[in-house]
Amino acid sequence: MFKNYFYLARCIGELNNSIVNKSIAEAFSQERDKLYLRISDHEFPNRHLISWANAQLSYLSIKNEHFKAKRNTVNFFDDLLPRRIVKLEIAAGDRIIKVTLDSGCLIFRIKGASTNVFLITDKDEVLSFKKIKNDDDVPEEVKNTTFISSPSGYEYGLKSLKDSSKKSITDKFPFIGKEIFFEAQTRTNEDRPEELPTNLQNVIDEIMQEKIAVFFDNDSGKA
Repeated sequence: MFKNYFYLARCIGELNNSIVNKSIAEAFSQERDKLYLRISDHEFPNRHLISWANAQLSYLSIKNEHFKAKRNTVNFFDDLLPRRIVKLEIAAGDRIIKVTLDSGCLIFRIKGASTNVFLITDKDEVLSFKKIKNDDDVPEEVKNTTFISSPSGYEYGLKSLKDSSKKSITDKFPFIGKEIFFEAQTRTNEDRPEELPTNLQNVIDEIMQEKIAVFFDNDSGKA
């Protein structure tokens, strides 16, 4: 669930309250597929925003106390840092995160095998964390994408759907995710299938607004 679109959207909303106007001092990797961004201030001199750009395991996290390894590290974007963070946004309905800087922007794109982190300059020059194909036109993709700065800035319109079949919903909202759909289905009476869109919206609202908790399934032993 940590890489689900709505959890990422919630993450962006919370990060906007904590790291906007802070500067990215350096970017480096000390583990495969992990990019560390040091965002320090007087309160948290060793704070890092971590993006794991792995096809199977893609997420963002922040650690207020992390120390760079003394060996086997690789720096990125050195010539363009430090840069101040202006705002964080997420694509409307897609797992593309945009960090607008005082010059250029960082893009964290979760897209299967093409999952990656990019730094795009004001001149549309692209610096990539991982290797990219020559035809991977990241600046054009970013220009053609609508980004939102907070979860409340995007209306899903689920409750207004007249056709409540699973196919019609997933065709229109492919970013919902099977876990959310399954939870909404368990809340829906078989005799009242028209309630499914409302239950989906309710589950999404809980993800965006309620406290996050971890539950364990005694039968499977999974969280």
